[in-house]
Amino acid sequence: MARLDDELAHLRALVDAGGLVDGDGLLGVELELHLVDEHGRPSWSNDTLLAALAEHDVDLQTELARFNVELNLPPVPLAGDGRTGGDGAGPLATVRTAIGRAIGAASSAVAGIGAVSVGTLPTLGPADVTAAAMSDRGRYQQLDASIMRARGGEIALDIDGRDAGGERLTATLDTILLEAAATSLQVHLDLPADGFAAAWNAAQAVAAVQVAVAANAPVLLGRTLWHETRVPLFEQLIDVRSAAQRDPTSAVALPPRVWFGGRWIEHPADLFAENLTLFRQPLVDDDGAADGSVGDLAALLRHNGTVWRWNRPVYAANAGRPTLRIENRVLSAPPTAADAAADVALFVGLVTGLAADVDALTDRLPFADADANFRAAARHGLAAELRWPGVRGTATAGELLADRLIEVAADGLATAGVPADEAGAALDVIAGRASEGRNGAAWQLAALAEEEVHHDRTTALERMLLRYRDLQAAGEPVHRWPWPGTRTA
Repeated sequence: MARLDDELAHLRALVDAGGLVDGDGLLGVELELHLVDEHGRPSWSNDTLLAALAEHDVDLQTELARFNVELNLPPVPLAGDGRTGGDGAGPLATVRTAIGRAIGAASSAVAGIGAVSVGTLPTLGPADVTAAAMSDRGRYQQLDASIMRARGGEIALDIDGRDAGGERLTATLDTILLEAAATSLQVHLDLPADGFAAAWNAAQAVAAVQVAVAANAPVLLGRTLWHETRVPLFEQLIDVRSAAQRDPTSAVALPPRVWFGGRWIEHPADLFAENLTLFRQPLVDDDGAADGSVGDLAALLRHNGTVWRWNRPVYAANAGRPTLRIENRVLSAPPTAADAAADVALFVGLVTGLAADVDALTDRLPFADADANFRAAARHGLAAELRWPGVRGTATAGELLADRLIEVAADGLATAGVPADEAGAALDVIAGRASEGRNGAAWQLAALAEEEVHHDRTTALERMLLRYRDLQAAGEPVHRWPWPGTRTA
């Protein structure tokens, strides 16, 4: 493992010598989708769909399960009009249009196969998460085998949502395939060479409000759990610790390999160093984490790719230009393309708006509070009680956004050069969700309750998802959807 230590020292020296170059001000977006049949049940058909779309101008790839695909959008500049696609659109409009087109193309390419953007697939059952549903790609099998070997052949899953008004799910699994139940919207933010540490700290501080306002994953294997069930699901599945290491009272206790982090950082290399200290062994031989020509850092970057931070550092050296960017991984796959653009805008705006004076924030917000905020938001969504500097006691996530942080995001988007009309429209969506308490998770839970008045749980979930799919296709952001249980439904 000496090579990893040598590469870490090389990265630190590169940063200290000013060897990083400024990013190009680019925004990157990835979106994972579920494939469903006409009844809303999982469709094991990603290879069929990708073959049908081979000549289509949509960058879709396989994901862990046969019922998943991933959309990769070309990077777009944050600043200025007319530079993102030749049609005069700015970055947020480009993201919104591209996601809408991709979902439409994936839903019309093959009869009987539809694509749905939702944080966890409500209709997924135990028979859908066996090893047979895994995509036929070597690294998926390698990752599955590595984790299951470390866990002695089985994973005991236990997610308790009762304190959030939900239920409890316990299960014994012989594969990590259930990870494919959860899909995300991932945002890559290119950064100035000297701005990574400040931006990462800002991203950690605001992760809770991101999760709260965008929660869209309340149902897993037929149970209502956390508003953002992706969080405990990933933490428990991608976990190779021994029993002693999982015991918080043990002298050898370690965090799970999916984790929020341990402290604010002062140097970009701090994150890579922490990864080596806590998660010494890589899980796979080649996770594909190193993009571009990475030179002497290949092993370090492969290792970094097997530690699933919610805000992960990504090093890239393209054409000899080494840069660092943040990969933001906290967001559920959103209800609509309009919601996706709003979620992207909030992240970019808050990180940009807070990074310039982030020390004033981190001096007053203990990292443990940021971590606790994150978990509260995952459990309770917009109703989560959060701690924030200048707030006496706590405020709900919705209140914190409405009273303080949407304005910060607006200033940050202006600083980043995002066109004002696009920024305003996107943040109006965030404001609507925050003021009305209506995000994707809230809609799903309300619709499920309404359907269960007349149907059993399985049928109710199918009917709920089909309603969700139709509203997604219509395109209005989720807070404007007909609300279950009201006269507008």
